[in-house]
Parts: sequence; C-alpha cells; structure tokens
Amino acid sequence: MRTRAGRWEIFLFGQEMDGDEAHETINGAKFDTTVDDFTAVGLGAGYNVNDYFGIRLDAFGGSTDVKIETDLDFLEEDTDISGINLNFDVHFFPGPFTPFVTAGIGVITLYEDFDDHHHHHSYYDDYDYSTSFSYNAGVGVRWDIRNHFFLKALYRSTWSELEDTDETLQFDGFSMFAGYLF
Repeated sequence: MRTRAGRWEIFLFGQEMDGDEAHETINGAKFDTTVDDFTAVGLGAGYNVNDYFGIRLDAFGGSTDVKIETDLDFLEEDTDISGINLNFDVHFFPGPFTPFVTAGIGVITLYEDFDDHHHHHSYYDDYDYSTSFSYNAGVGVRWDIRNHFFLKALYRSTWSELEDTDETLQFDGFSMFAGYLF
C-alpha cells in the first residue's frame, strides 16, 4: 500500500477565484472597492507528517481589475495579485484516494498604480502595493495516482481585509493541483 507518511511533496496549481466588494465611509465620503474575479497560478511544497496530516506552503500570482468608486470619482486599474499561504491538511483516509479539509493563514498583495489616471477629486493616496493578512479554509479530494504523483481538486474560500477597507473580502473558487511526492 502506498503511503504519504514522512514524505515531502512539490506541486503546481491553478486557481479560479470569485471577486468581492467592500464599502466604507471616510470623513463622510462613501468608498466602494470591488475586486473582480481572477485566475491565479502557483507552486508549493509540503510535508506529510503521517497519512492523515500534512503541512503545505504555497505561493500564487495572477491579475485582476480593482475598481474604487466614490460619490465624486471612479478609478479602475488592472492589478497584479499575489499571495502566500501556510495550510494544514487533514486527510480522512490513509489510502491513495481521500477527501480532505484544509485551513491556513497567509498574506495577499495587490500591486496598484493609480497615479497614471486622471480624476477630478482624488481621496486616494498613490501607492505601488498593499499587503494584507488572509486566512482560508477548503474541502477537496486527493488522488495519489502512483507512488510519486498526485492530483488534488479543492474548493477554497479566502478572507482578507485589504488595506484601506474596513470590510473583509471573501474570494471563493476551485483549484486543481498536480504534484510529485518524494
């Protein structure tokens, strides 16, 4: 019987995430921030403590549109997005095909540059990036195809309170992983 116990893994993944929006009021001005849906690609590594528990570190990157709207102004920017997650996986079965749950913490960074836009009344500070704490949880299935190769399908939700917003944004989506065990 194949086992994950005591083995390292490396993997690539693709992730489709639904966007979200946040609303807030600063000095009487209403701000609406929207992050559009996005696709990210990434890579990672992990260690399987035993057949039931694993620790994973992954990094991803992609591109999305961010829209900021006030009563007097509207900005839209094509924005790069990246993140790093540290997750703990719990597999329900020791065998090669198992459902699992995962949860973790991380950071999300948006790389923005609003100073190339012309707008009438700007309440925004021009900045190049903003990094925010995030946390996530998901459920999926894992298939260890051969002794060294595996596939995972995962539905994950990620929450983050982006810089300059007071509301928590939620990004949901499916991920597909392909990896190598050693």
